[in-house]
Amino acid sequence: MKYGIIANPCSGTLSIDKKNNILKQAAKFLGDECIIAGLDTKSAKEFCDCVKDIENNVDIIIGCGGDGTICDIINTIRPETTIAYLPFGTGNALKYTLHLSGSVIKNLNQIKNGKTRYADLILCDAEKKALFASVGLDGHILKLREQYIREDKSNRLKGLLPYIKATAKSITKDYVRSNVEINIDGEIINVPDFLSIIVTKIPYYGFGLNIVPDAKISDGNIHILYLNSGILKICYGIAASFLYKNKIGEYKRAEKISIKTNIDLYLQIHGTLEKKNNYFQFEILPDKLKMRY
Repeated sequence: MKYGIIANPCSGTLSIDKKNNILKQAAKFLGDECIIAGLDTKSAKEFCDCVKDIENNVDIIIGCGGDGTICDIINTIRPETTIAYLPFGTGNALKYTLHLSGSVIKNLNQIKNGKTRYADLILCDAEKKALFASVGLDGHILKLREQYIREDKSNRLKGLLPYIKATAKSITKDYVRSNVEINIDGEIINVPDFLSIIVTKIPYYGFGLNIVPDAKISDGNIHILYLNSGILKICYGIAASFLYKNKIGEYKRAEKISIKTNIDLYLQIHGTLEKKNNYFQFEILPDKLKMRY
């Protein structure tokens, strides 16, 4: 089995030199033919071009980065290509879904001794394939988080801290709620004072938040959670998601879903801010991703 590690130079907080040293040890563990690529890329386009280059020369591509890195790989590879994951990002939602650890060698051992399985994907607005996305509050939090990081001259806002700061401001005073019409496989649901709707294949958000506990990576359904709770209930839901699993919001499953809002809201995909609009569509793509874990 020939492996190729494709690493995102911008993911997480480790320096490129530190990543390179770790990945050299990883490649040694995987065998002499293992390829390391991506750390010298300067843009998303260069990174995706690099994915295409190594795809032709390996049996398994190991994406090394965060959830955004995996999204870029998913939207670049051919359907028959098998991928695996090494979490080197900030939130690493997929890490918790695949039961990966903090040890690179343990994770590589899980990949080497694991099975190749098929996962479903979600097609977002007929353009981008993903394992999770959301409309509303999450995108607003990401926008605010990016602002805080840009303005942080002391370079102290790292990891979970900027998310906490952005979430606190968003849910208490900054986020403007709207009314929304959700079409779930033809069933129309109107939600006043809408906060957020999550469409996902995986139960976790970044940092181990078990936000949609019933979500499964391969069952032919989009798993949907929509929220319009008050501040106290949202805080309870976040705390419960960290400690055990989320217990708030309305949960549904579907093959197709569309969302229409009375104001423009943000769409986030894999923890990356995508766009702002008032209409979004999602549909399930069963068994479209080959994963080794």
